[in-house]
This record gives sequence, structure tokens and C-alpha cells, in this order.
Amino acid sequence: MIVGRPGGVPAERQDDYGAAIANVLAEYGADTMPLITGMDSYHTDPMLVLPHGTIAEINCGDVSLLIVEASVAVSPGIESETA
Repeated sequence: MIVGRPGGVPAERQDDYGAAIANVLAEYGADTMPLITGMDSYHTDPMLVLPHGTIAEINCGDVSLLIVEASVAVSPGIESETA
């Protein structure tokens, strides 16, 4: 689960916000689910736009997020340019 950095929450409370989400996941038996909090994504500034429905990989050991498939496709009959 990826949760963006919440607006209106002071920087010194960001860890509390992430811990609260982790506690709710634990209450529902999902405490082994990978969780990224405080990410500059979704409705925050700066905003990293993540493609919905695209397969991604969260690596907790490396603390990384990798989008592993293309989020757009070339339409048939349109040539794509590659570098």
C-alpha cells in the first residue's frame, strides 16, 4: 500500500500518521502488507503521479518502488521512436 504525504499534517507528526495506518492494517490482519507512507504522491506538493493499474514492485529491503511494466502502449499502426 502506498499512502501519500498528507496535507495539513505537520512534518514532525508524519511518522505518527504512518504508524496509525500500520496499526489499522494490523487490526485487520494485514500487518505483513508492504506499506510506504509519506511519499510525495497523489494530492500533495510536490506530486509524483503513479499510473493506476500498472504492475509495480515494492522492495522493503532496498526501500524502493519499481514500476515493472509500461503504463502506456503504442496503438497499432503507429510507429514508436526509441532512443
